[in-house]
Amino acid sequence: MGADQHGRKNGEDQITPRLVRTSAPVVAAKSSHFHTLILTVWVLGRSQAVHLTGEKTGRSNPEVHVSPVAVDVGGVLDPKRIVRLGKGVHNTSIILDDGRVFAWDWKDGLHRVDALSGYHVESYETGFGSNVFLGHSKATNGQV
Repeated sequence: MGADQHGRKNGEDQITPRLVRTSAPVVAAKSSHFHTLILTVWVLGRSQAVHLTGEKTGRSNPEVHVSPVAVDVGGVLDPKRIVRLGKGVHNTSIILDDGRVFAWDWKDGLHRVDALSGYHVESYETGFGSNVFLGHSKATNGQV
């Protein structure tokens, strides 16, 4: 788990899974090249800092966390409203029960994906320079 020599036990590579304890039940998890997101919401690996201003955060922090760190989204995202997670190499997407999408990336931190504001998004994944979403236009009454 992790990068840059993190996720090691006693300085050795850890190639077998290990138990990661959280203080709340885990509903969903997504893992990518450099980080893992567990829905309650906790982050492991390279941190995407959460310094909030409205529906956006400041620049992210490249600190690596080898143990889960609680993510405080300061009221911008109610964790109870999160229904899906998506992941990319250096980013994560969060879908709320009303279909809004928030992206969490190295450049902009946590921010709403305004380009999708006309859609009720069901699934959103990001790759190494690409994005794909499944949803329907709010104007078409559920037509995908």
